[in-house]
Amino acid sequence: MNLMTLWLDPDVVGFISATFTICLSSTGIWTCWCIISEKSVGTRSYLPFLAGALMSSLWLLYGIVVNDNPMIFVNFIGSVLQSIYFIIFYLFTNDK
Repeated sequence: MNLMTLWLDPDVVGFISATFTICLSSTGIWTCWCIISEKSVGTRSYLPFLAGALMSSLWLLYGIVVNDNPMIFVNFIGSVLQSIYFIIFYLFTNDK
């Protein structure tokens, strides 16, 4: 099996994309850590958190519709993380 065949293997591509998607969903951890430690959102916008929660939820719904378990798993994790980020943002914002 050569490198190109390995790269085009659906399981390999699925694993790589799942790993990067979970890493992408984890990027809000540092921002939320700063929000919690500062006890304020400062000048940060809520839009990245809202868009991330919406995007992950829609991809999760699509995964359920097409019955794609890896897509469901990855986007469930993304939906949970993005929703937690949005809740943290809401809890520490002054404009409620």
